[in-house]
Amino acid sequence: MKSLFKIGGFTPYILIVFLNAMTDLGHKIILQNTIFKAYTGADLIILTAIVNALILLPFIFLFSPAGFLSDKYPKVQIIRIASLAAVGITVLILFAYIMGWFWAAFGLTFILAAQSAIYSPAKYGLIKEMVGNEKLTEANAMVQTMTIISILAGAVLYSLFFEHLLADQSTDKSQILQYIYPVGFVLIAASVVEFLLSLRLIKTVEIKKGMQFKPKKYANLTYLRGNLRVIKRNQTVWLSIIGLAVFWGISQLVVAVFGDYLKETMNVTNTVVAQGILALSGVGIIAGSLFVGRVSHRYIETGIIPLGALGITLSLFMVTTLDSLWMLGLFFFFYGFFSGLFIVPLNTLIQFATPKRMMGKVLAGSNFVQNVSMFGFLILSAWFAAVGFSSTALFWVAMIIALLGFLYTLTQLPQSLVRFIVRFLFGLKYRVDVDGLDNIKANRGVLLLGNHISFLDWAFLQIAYPKQIRFVIDRNYYNLWYFKPVLQFFGAIPISIRGGRNALSLVAEALSQGETVALFPEGHLSRNGHMDKFQKGFELAVKGVTNAVIVPFYLRGLWEGGFSHASAKLQRKKLNDIGVTFGKPMPIQSSAEAVKSAVFRLSINSFESYGKRLDTLPKAWLKEAKQVGANLCIADSTEVELSGYRFITAVLLMANTFKPRFKRVENIGLIVPTSAGGAIANMAVLTLGKTIVNLNYSSGTESLKHAIALADIRHIISSRQFVTKLKTKGFDLDEVLAGVEVIYLEDIKASMSKLSQLVMFLQARLLPAWILSMFYVKHRNIDDTAAILFSSGSEGSPKGIELTHQNIMGNIKQITTVLNPRDTDVMLGTLPIFHSFGLTVSTLL
Repeated sequence: MKSLFKIGGFTPYILIVFLNAMTDLGHKIILQNTIFKAYTGADLIILTAIVNALILLPFIFLFSPAGFLSDKYPKVQIIRIASLAAVGITVLILFAYIMGWFWAAFGLTFILAAQSAIYSPAKYGLIKEMVGNEKLTEANAMVQTMTIISILAGAVLYSLFFEHLLADQSTDKSQILQYIYPVGFVLIAASVVEFLLSLRLIKTVEIKKGMQFKPKKYANLTYLRGNLRVIKRNQTVWLSIIGLAVFWGISQLVVAVFGDYLKETMNVTNTVVAQGILALSGVGIIAGSLFVGRVSHRYIETGIIPLGALGITLSLFMVTTLDSLWMLGLFFFFYGFFSGLFIVPLNTLIQFATPKRMMGKVLAGSNFVQNVSMFGFLILSAWFAAVGFSSTALFWVAMIIALLGFLYTLTQLPQSLVRFIVRFLFGLKYRVDVDGLDNIKANRGVLLLGNHISFLDWAFLQIAYPKQIRFVIDRNYYNLWYFKPVLQFFGAIPISIRGGRNALSLVAEALSQGETVALFPEGHLSRNGHMDKFQKGFELAVKGVTNAVIVPFYLRGLWEGGFSHASAKLQRKKLNDIGVTFGKPMPIQSSAEAVKSAVFRLSINSFESYGKRLDTLPKAWLKEAKQVGANLCIADSTEVELSGYRFITAVLLMANTFKPRFKRVENIGLIVPTSAGGAIANMAVLTLGKTIVNLNYSSGTESLKHAIALADIRHIISSRQFVTKLKTKGFDLDEVLAGVEVIYLEDIKASMSKLSQLVMFLQARLLPAWILSMFYVKHRNIDDTAAILFSSGSEGSPKGIELTHQNIMGNIKQITTVLNPRDTDVMLGTLPIFHSFGLTVSTLL
């Protein structure tokens, strides 16, 4: 979530959210605490319900004007005006406190709420303008978290002020306000700072001059009916709004009866205790919101909604069975946690599925429905209290309604719940990185087309995608008795080579109805991890389809899994970094060639992103060498044969010998043969965090001297035997080596005692790779230079090319996929290490 604060205007925006909630909440807490002190029984429930209802009424009646203002005028401008108005309102509230005018202060809640009603659609509508779709879940989780933090801080701080200033000196409502009037100055200060922060928001949208608000249409409910039609148009939006409305209605009922419940069942009269327990539900919502933000990283998780509804139901049931304040607080925390699981995905779905031009109307409509629901629940709780229902009985009413809500979400989102469970199980093993979610069209049919590398492609594609996907499945698999019920449940479309016409018509029908269909145009699993020809069958399916687009996708990382055609050796790597990248929408009539080209471009972006998370070369080597263990790792023509453990031993011993010599230099030259010694020397230098520069000894004296000077090389690692052998072949390096310190491998080997070799070998064998890495591998960033390669100089002076750890590691990963090595394969290194292929493939790979 740190990246959110790098978005222009988001930092002052999130502070405004905090202060706005603190201002609105502060006055409400003072009134609720005053009622809590001055009243008991039914009067306490009824007055608590009324004060909350007064807050809701403006949101109901100003529904249409607020939505109009948010759509017509820049949302930033509305926020500034509304926050300035809050300064004046809080001044009036302070005056009412000083004078002890309880009912005037009571009425001012309506005025303050009216300001918030105008403010709200602009405040929440601004989120999508700032962060887009990809960070929408995270931003909503952050906003929800900050709102709840302000509620927690306000509930506790205002109650502490209240108890301290009152000190139980009176239970008369007017006198109570006079005792606690200094709190009014806090409300004014918060609203002033809020206004000043609003001046720092970035204005992003111009005024829409063509829009006009007509009071007559507002009065005869034309706007209301029209806006309700807008939010009902999209079933996802409408059901999300209904779910939020029921939740907030239940929450209002719980707040209305909680004070009397505490007094009646536990004899608690301290407002700090009462507000503190309610605040624990806020802590739970923070935890739940952050949990949703984590499990929904860069996608929208809807399967968590039924789980949240079930948790709310169980928490409310447990509350009615407790007689301990500590346990009561614990289950109010659980109530909040599951509430976060419920409301964050619903808010995100509303914003995701709504075009920006309609955002104000939809959010205002959502506020209207939710506030009507809350108002209704408050009236219901007041009426039940008036006819003699106890607070415990009203908790049971809330629990039963929550249970009905859970059963409804279960019937509406059974596939989402199953997807969440699958996603959770896969998430225990895999990291799924999703990119391009902003390219998904929420209000049109989508045909997903991409590469096919694993039998699990469908699972990870669905994990990444925010809506239900209907997959086109080979009929031979579809008809298997153990697959068929599951595939039918998820609406899969069976297809066969002989009878594909019906399947194609089903694809066209689904796309026309705004659904998402996915198929793999290659028609088979990849045999080498790379893309094959895209077949043209989908072109026939979309003939006549208009209201749909093609969204290309690329899957990365599943080739190394156990469900692909990769070799057993690669499958044992058990890599857990999976990438799903969605491209920009393409016309529905796009050709197979155009789609494949788009998917290929996505693969480049995906590997670039993946490369930034790879280990550096020495860390990756150390893990691999530990896996090789006692088996043969490397051999050469001098009859040297080293296991993985012995190779580690040689590298780390050599690195320890080099370390004091290389403290003040960065680039280390190497003139070494293509041998075990050459590989060991290169890796030893890399473990020290230095840059390897393998010099082309065949390029001539002048070229070598030029390369040494250009790379500022002061030390060269070589072998006496190798230098002598080169001289017999006409490559005399005496002049080249004269100006630098030469470190000969024979001298290094001779300086290693038997004891040091034994100690290092035991470490290599017994210590895990991460500990060895911590002790012996210098930390480097993946984008630091690992090697410099020089051109031959055939077209002038040699040119140095700097290669980062990411460059080389990325090439190694890609070439490994192409080679698909088996356990019996042996790589023969014949190219010199100064050669790009000799270094990258036949040495480091």
